[in-house]
Amino acid sequence: MFLHHRAVLVIGATAAVAVTALALHASAAPPPGPSISWASTPTASAQPSAVGGVHPIPVVRSTPQASGGPLAGLQIPIAAMFQQLNSETKATAVGQYSILHSIERVLRDQLEAFLHWVTRGH
Repeated sequence: MFLHHRAVLVIGATAAVAVTALALHASAAPPPGPSISWASTPTASAQPSAVGGVHPIPVVRSTPQASGGPLAGLQIPIAAMFQQLNSETKATAVGQYSILHSIERVLRDQLEAFLHWVTRGH
């Protein structure tokens, strides 16, 4: 019973810390100066002037976005990550198949030698 109350207390405290951290992160102002963001750039606002010799780079989208939902900026990076994951998974699978095939050959040779030894009557 005591362990159940303790678990509930720990889970509640963890949830409170997570919610507080999320609220602080969401309310924090972005750092001054140029920054990199996955969020879409505003279309109607004026571009900032050059600060310290840094000029803004215009963003050109190769494909139009169908909807500007909250996760629209993640579609391209996630697609690229999935493509990389697929290629790495394919390379890993080929390597694993090669290893399994060589293990199979060695086990087959050992088993055949053992069976040959047993059938000869030793």
